[in-house]
Amino acid sequence: MLMKDITDMKKKAQLLCVSIGSTHYNGLTAFLGPSKLVKSLEYNDLIKNFKNYLVPYQSVIVAQHCFLAVQQTENQKITEFVTALQQNIIQCEFVVPCSKEDCDEQVSVADSFLCTQFICGLKEPWIRRLVLQSKSTKFENLVLEAIALEASKISSNEVQLPATSNKYDVH
Repeated sequence: MLMKDITDMKKKAQLLCVSIGSTHYNGLTAFLGPSKLVKSLEYNDLIKNFKNYLVPYQSVIVAQHCFLAVQQTENQKITEFVTALQQNIIQCEFVVPCSKEDCDEQVSVADSFLCTQFICGLKEPWIRRLVLQSKSTKFENLVLEAIALEASKISSNEVQLPATSNKYDVH
C-alpha cells in the first residue's frame, strides 16, 4: 500500500482482501460467520478480525504455564533451548507494580523468570550446577556461560576421540 501510495481506506481494505489469498479469505469468511461479510468491513475492522482469526487469544495464565513447562530436550542445543524460552515468554506478562512512590507503571520481571526457567530446564545437571555458582544474575550472562560450558564439553569429547587415521603419517 505504501509502494502504491494507497491511502483511501476502502481501497486498502479491497487490496488486503485480494492479497490474502483464497485460503485465508475463505477462512476469515467462515470465522466471521454469515452476519459479517469480509467485503463490507472497514480496513481497521478487517485488520482486527484478521488478527483475531490468525492469532487467537491465549490467556496469560496459559502462556505462563507453557513457559514454565519449557525444558531442554535431549538433542537440543542451549541456543535452541534459549530460543524456545524467549518465544514462550512473549505473552506471559511477567510484570509487577513499580515500587517507587507516585509511580503507576509496571516493571517487567521477565528476566528473572528467564533466568530461573533457563536454569531449571537445563538437561545437563553439571552445567546447571556450574551456572548456579555464577555470580551473574543477568540472563544473557548465564546463557553465555552455559554455551561456553556446552562448547567445552563438545571440544573435550572431540579431543578424546581415538584417531581412526593419522593424516600426518608418512609411509
